[in-house]
Amino acid sequence: MKLSFPALPVALTVAIAAPALALADDPIVVTPDQPYRENFDGGPGGWVTGPSNPSGAFEHGVPAQTHLSEAWSGKKVWMTDLDADVVDAQTSAVSPAFDFSQFTEDPVFHLAYNVHGWAYGELDWYVNDKFVDFAEICGEEVPLQWNGTGGWVTASYPLKGMAGKTNVTIKLFAESDNCEGFAFDSVVIGADPKTWGSFDSTRLGADDMLHGGSPLAKLRSRITASGAVVATPTATLTAAYLEDVDVFYTAKLPGGFSLSIGERFALKSWILGGGTLVVAGEKASSEDFLGPFDGTIESYGGSTIFAPTSNHPLVEGVTELIYAVGTKLTGSAEWTTVAIEGSATVVAVREGLGHAGLGRVLFVGDGDMLASEIDHVDNGVFATNVVDWAAEGPDALVCGEKPLAVEYGDGWTGTNGVPTIEVTWNPAFAAPFGLFITNTAGAKSFGYLAVGATKQSTATGLGGTLLNEASILLPITVKQAGLQLDAIVPWEVDQCGLGLHVQAILSDAGASHGYSFTRGTEIIVGFGGN
Repeated sequence: MKLSFPALPVALTVAIAAPALALADDPIVVTPDQPYRENFDGGPGGWVTGPSNPSGAFEHGVPAQTHLSEAWSGKKVWMTDLDADVVDAQTSAVSPAFDFSQFTEDPVFHLAYNVHGWAYGELDWYVNDKFVDFAEICGEEVPLQWNGTGGWVTASYPLKGMAGKTNVTIKLFAESDNCEGFAFDSVVIGADPKTWGSFDSTRLGADDMLHGGSPLAKLRSRITASGAVVATPTATLTAAYLEDVDVFYTAKLPGGFSLSIGERFALKSWILGGGTLVVAGEKASSEDFLGPFDGTIESYGGSTIFAPTSNHPLVEGVTELIYAVGTKLTGSAEWTTVAIEGSATVVAVREGLGHAGLGRVLFVGDGDMLASEIDHVDNGVFATNVVDWAAEGPDALVCGEKPLAVEYGDGWTGTNGVPTIEVTWNPAFAAPFGLFITNTAGAKSFGYLAVGATKQSTATGLGGTLLNEASILLPITVKQAGLQLDAIVPWEVDQCGLGLHVQAILSDAGASHGYSFTRGTEIIVGFGGN
């Protein structure tokens, strides 16, 4: 997973605590395999109010403001003032002490936060209670950037230099004025955590969003309890959004829901690169997600308690499930059946997708199994298994190669110079890319596009040099304005870093032997990139 670290409207103050700063006799040991996680519902979590001015101080409890009125997870948060606006408040909250001695790379601090109004923050470092350095996180020059987040958002920040350290404390500082202020919740500290993404309210109803829907609150709590985090939701599936998440969840798709062509490309490319998709297929339109992986679904109603019919880890410890109404998977031998209600496949999984066999898709026919029905029979155990199964998956970016196009060798000049081949789209897995061939003859030109797997240098007797093995010679006609060729990297490509070499040879009366040559272009197939 690629993490992005946006500017935060708070300060993350990291200190290697002197004895006077240690907030616990024994620091909390955090390891890459055992992250620290706290949603503050069971209490303040060992956090305390830090240095503050008289105008305001961080409080722990249930938020009761107009805008800051609910927690990200559960019911309680830390907030600049739970039930009154703050005026010129400078306040901080200080964590318990942590032991990061088992980390060889810097641990990552993750939180959910919500802002109403104006906030300022900075990042300070202290060693043995002595100030070392600082970084401005959100300055006075950009207050409008933080004039309210419009709801809970999430962010991650590496605790630089904290790998191997013990007795570390973290201080969040916020300055707010004439507003409801700043709240934070669901802190996770550990190795780079798994991240779950989802759609926002422009694509799903408010109750159906993983990000904030009440029916999904218990699934969301299981996700954060596992050490994973729930990302800010998206209105559109893009390669950039998916590159930052490991699991994408969608449920209760409304009638008429569909993905754009670009979204389908981005989603399938991400899954083939190692991403995990969880689809609660309440409506047939979820075939937008399942269809590319040979998943066909039909409406189905059951409202019955049944036993799973497999020993897949998803149903470990599950003896009974309840399914109300939704869809069933039909006619696909490529999927593994996990649970059958009557004769209908209502839970199934497809694993081993992509060039490295790491992509996965989970189908759950009734989204309520993970939402309103989560407390009935063993649905809760099933939900926990879903979270654990997702956590065991690989990071989405498994191909080390980025798509790349580079020129090599020499061309041969024509009437108006040497023609060129420009790559107009990335040659990424499961994505479109294009070649634009320029014309330097001053008139329509005829010739060939030479395509080969390897570079080569062969004299032609036409002045120019053939720069690949030319296993394919594609006849082309290039108008005076040029020629655009579009292609798609196959879904089934099985070699990360696969190379392709192209060169154009064009008729040109002004060339020394009647033909001009482009330089060679090497195209490297990869994943993602810009």
